[in-house]
Amino acid sequence: MRLPDGVKEVRLYSSVRVATVLRWAASDHPRAPSAALGVVKVARWFEGLRAHVGSLNAYSVGKQLQPGAYTKFSHSNLWSKYAAGKHVPRKLLVGVEEKLPGSRQVVDWSGWRALDVTQPIGTQAVALIRTLNPRIQTACFDKAELKLDCYVLRTNAEKLLKNLEQRAGWDAVAAATILLRLAHEQGDQKGAYRAGRSLYYLLLMTAVTSSTYWIAPEVFAYFIHFIFPLAATGVVAYDLHHDAMWQRVQWLYKMVLDQEDEGRPLAGYGAETRRLRRVFSGRYGFDLMFGFAPRLKLVSPELDEGKRRTLAYLQVFWQWADSVLAQERQQPMFPEHLIVQLEAAWPTAAAADPA
Repeated sequence: MRLPDGVKEVRLYSSVRVATVLRWAASDHPRAPSAALGVVKVARWFEGLRAHVGSLNAYSVGKQLQPGAYTKFSHSNLWSKYAAGKHVPRKLLVGVEEKLPGSRQVVDWSGWRALDVTQPIGTQAVALIRTLNPRIQTACFDKAELKLDCYVLRTNAEKLLKNLEQRAGWDAVAAATILLRLAHEQGDQKGAYRAGRSLYYLLLMTAVTSSTYWIAPEVFAYFIHFIFPLAATGVVAYDLHHDAMWQRVQWLYKMVLDQEDEGRPLAGYGAETRRLRRVFSGRYGFDLMFGFAPRLKLVSPELDEGKRRTLAYLQVFWQWADSVLAQERQQPMFPEHLIVQLEAAWPTAAAADPA
């Protein structure tokens, strides 16, 4: 659609960055994970700058923050590479920091080390969490031990992860990733799977309640290809796609706005996510619970009938919830015809053999 005269369109770079992440994901280069993470890091830095200066495109951002590189006859195209996540700024960080104090914190954020799978978490887990937001540290560490100036992770993993889900944000994402990777390295795949589920919901909520919204697809692409595979068990693995997660972010964002208009805010920009996480629990309806739930896939053909039947049933619930949300309807309870679909997905012995 043609825009009115004088109105310029905002240039979007997310699809370019997703493509770059996916190219690194398909590479067998040992530094591929770091390179893909670099795309996310630069994207977060660039989009933060763009939002601050109110620019429509990379050229405009560069002209405001690095005017010396733009003359009447020529200009550098580095800012286009920053926008696409293809080049990591180095010396430029100092100059931009002088103009926009605090902008470098995004690149220097300690959580990037937690997300870089080229180096094991090992004994770094506690030290890394200690660099995160104090609220995240409180969520992760045992309170009694903290009183003794000792930093010991809570032994109740469910409680720990629940605490993180109530504080969605980049630091919570980093903490959940640390827990996932630590469990994986220790051979605790059930623990890794459990952390992966919380991480999935944290990513959705972080995208809705922060500027991560503008880089969500590339963030999802990185986690899907480099982090979530570590959460697979001997039975199931997460079956995720960045487009599907992005669609759920848009559904969730619309729900947040609708609830706010009705005077029942679930969460605001930068707000705690104690109420928002309840959307995934079934409290607001089974359509939302299954519509936002992470998809799973079987990883072993040797599974017993019960596990395969469970996944077949889940597929029916997921498809039904998807159709409800896609039509922007509300249907908290299952319709009667879904019972028929469940039976068709995995017929009982009696139904399969009427004789």
